[in-house]
Amino acid sequence: MNKPPDRRVSIFPNKRTMDGVMLEEWSAVSQASVLRSGRFVAALSGGRTPVSFYERLAASGRDLPWEKTHIFQADERLVPAGHPASNLRMIEAKLLHHVPIPAVNVHAMPVELAPGASAGAYDQEMRDFFGLKEWDLPRFDLILLGLGEDGHTASLFPGAEGLWEGRRLAVPALRPAPDHDRVSLSLLTINAAHVVVFLVTGEDKASALKAVLEGPSEGLPAAMVRPREGRSVFLADKGAAGLLAAPPRMNMI
Repeated sequence: MNKPPDRRVSIFPNKRTMDGVMLEEWSAVSQASVLRSGRFVAALSGGRTPVSFYERLAASGRDLPWEKTHIFQADERLVPAGHPASNLRMIEAKLLHHVPIPAVNVHAMPVELAPGASAGAYDQEMRDFFGLKEWDLPRFDLILLGLGEDGHTASLFPGAEGLWEGRRLAVPALRPAPDHDRVSLSLLTINAAHVVVFLVTGEDKASALKAVLEGPSEGLPAAMVRPREGRSVFLADKGAAGLLAAPPRMNMI
């Protein structure tokens, strides 16, 4: 009999309180991972929601094991590295340039290639880093995700091929103009992680969060994130949780 997915939901009165708990989660997972395997491997997302967390982590987390930390990307737009829409540009500006992480420990998605080639190169990057055999999956210690108003996460939009991918670790995520083509970790990769954390803020995300947690959730990518041997954690502010029928107890620190 399969063990039910471990899904945890916490609601916070404001973004600052939520960021504080995320900082504690990052610290606990990173240090436990180093004790378990000698390194901490995380995949990070872009967007607006994690910006304040990255800033807080940069300011408060300099004593964390950065020399043993490896950063991958959950998704990226195929734009030049310095482009305002680049996820890596934001992550570097808000976090990586302010902590003592070795440059070789940052594994950026290749943005100079076509979508299929970029996804293939990142797939190989993960296989080499994790030392995978053909059908093995990478086990990220932590993957940090957001939630879109349409229920997408990373760059896996409703109907995306990466939702049903059975082998590839990274997939092209084609979007209609005027948006940029993207590359994303596949759902297969995300669901192999030890811990997946969603950061969700604002009333504009309330309908999507309700659908993901309470239904109807058919076809919503974020609802399909259910780590097989790990846990998923939803951290949301009161605005995002406003439509939940029975919201979890509000957390305070």
